Amino acid sequence: MITAILHTTTTLSDSLYLVGFSLPAALIPHAIRGAFLHKNHQKRDSSRLPHNILTDPASLQIRRFHWSLASVVLSWLPFLMMSLGYVGCSLLRDAGHQIFPWPLLAVSILFALTFGASQYLRHRMIQNLPSDTLNK
Repeated sequence: MITAILHTTTTLSDSLYLVGFSLPAALIPHAIRGAFLHKNHQKRDSSRLPHNILTDPASLQIRRFHWSLASVVLSWLPFLMMSLGYVGCSLLRDAGHQIFPWPLLAVSILFALTFGASQYLRHRMIQNLPSDTLNK
């Protein structure tokens, strides 16, 4: 008879896989956001004088910021907090504590707060880009 051995402890490799998976999980919405910003900026500027979107100074500033390390870290931060929270929940479970509902709810609230803060910081950083064309 084959019996299944339940994996009841959290190993270091499990934790590293979860934290490591948070980066690709954050890069997907980051790339979608970049495509949306590019498309939105193209639509908004189509009524103005004809110009190339690739050479527009405001578009170049926003694109340069979007692919900067600061912008990628801001996108990754909520997912990193969520994965670290889940690692904490699994460590609580390994110690014999109940993880439902409060620790899981706390991780979800932490993710939402971090996501909101990162969006606010991203908006503020884009507003503070050194370009006169962004304010027009």
